[in-house]
Order: sequence, then structure tokens, then C-alpha cells
Amino acid sequence: MKICAVQAAIYFTAGFWWLYNALDRLGEAGLIAIANPLMLASCLVGFTAYSALALRERPSRAQILGTLFALAGIVLVAST
Repeated sequence: MKICAVQAAIYFTAGFWWLYNALDRLGEAGLIAIANPLMLASCLVGFTAYSALALRERPSRAQILGTLFALAGIVLVAST
């Protein structure tokens, strides 16, 4: 039960500190349309980096290529 409460508290505070704050800032800048693709691509890149670095999993060539495309997409969307 305690672990569930800790996880809920972490997800709740992370949502307010990062997710909702980022959405508010994107909305103020008039860029709310890029929020979903930006979050999806950053999650994909983050998960691939975590699995490669922390879990020591060896990604396939397709995973590396997909991660590079997602990273390029983040850069292109953020630079507009």
C-alpha cells in the first residue's frame, strides 16, 4: 500500500511540475499543436536510452534508426 502511495505522489507531482507546466508554456506560445508529437517522441527516445544505458539491452538496428528519426523529429518540431 505504501509503494502505491509513493508512486501516486511521484506521478502527481511530476505531472504538475513537468507535463502541465510544459503544456501551459506551449499554449502561451501558441504552439499547443506540437505538444502531443513532442511528448511521444521524447518518451520513445527516453525509453530507448533507458533500456540501453540502465538495463544494458542491446537495441536492434531498426530501434536505433527509429530513435534517430524520433530525435530528428523533436529537433525539427522544436526549431519551428
